[in-house]
Amino acid sequence: MQAQGHEGPFEVFASRMQRPSVRISNESDLPFTFVLRADNGREYSMDVPANSENVMQVDVGHFGAEVFNPDGLVGSDSGDATFKEYHEYRSAFGVVAGGGGGFHIGD
Repeated sequence: MQAQGHEGPFEVFASRMQRPSVRISNESDLPFTFVLRADNGREYSMDVPANSENVMQVDVGHFGAEVFNPDGLVGSDSGDATFKEYHEYRSAFGVVAGGGGGFHIGD
């Protein structure tokens, strides 16, 4: 399947499913939690174990996104995206070195 473009931190792909889906890959040795917060207050959350991926279906609409390590071992990352019907949104995150010598989750 070929990417159709980008939306925030996500690559966008066509899907046969009406509800949008979000596929997150964790490319690090630490687990993290991925959270989506819709403008209407609805929240979706999923845990993504180290070196694995997870997928969830979400509502159509605009969401703020945050990814963080539940143990607080590294800093978090955030962004936003608008999800549409018949699309899958994919993003990969890992632990990266920050400019101040610290580490954070990034794409």
